[in-house]
Amino acid sequence: LLLLSLFPPLPFILVPPAAYALHHSLSRAHARSLLAKLPAAVRERALWVLGEEGTHTTLAFAAISDLMVGLTAPFLAVSHGLRIVPPLLLHLKYVAKSHATSWYMQTAVDTLRLKLDSIFHHRRCPAP
Repeated sequence: LLLLSLFPPLPFILVPPAAYALHHSLSRAHARSLLAKLPAAVRERALWVLGEEGTHTTLAFAAISDLMVGLTAPFLAVSHGLRIVPPLLLHLKYVAKSHATSWYMQTAVDTLRLKLDSIFHHRRCPAP
C-alpha cells in the first residue's frame, strides 16, 4: 500500500483499500458501541453502510474501482512512462487474485464483459 501511494499517476488506486478500511472500521466501532457517540446524521449513514445494502454497495464499489484502475492504467502508462509499471504490475496481480476469490470482482468482470460484447455487436457484422 505504501509503494502504491508513492506513485502519483495512480491516486485512485487507494480508493478500494479505503472502502474496505471504512467498512471494517465501522463494523469494529459498531461492535464496541462507539457509533452511539456520533452525531445523528453520521450515525444514520454509518448504520446504513453496516446494513446489507450498504455492505453490498461498498464491496461492489471497491471491486469496480479495482477493475477500472486496472483498465485505465495502460493508458496512463502512455502518458506517464515507465514509472507506472511497478504499481501496475502489483495491481494487476492483486486483481487477478481478487477475481479468483471475490464474488464482487467476478460480477464486475462479467458485467464489463457483457457490456463490451453488446457494444461491439452489430446486426450486419458477422459473429466472431
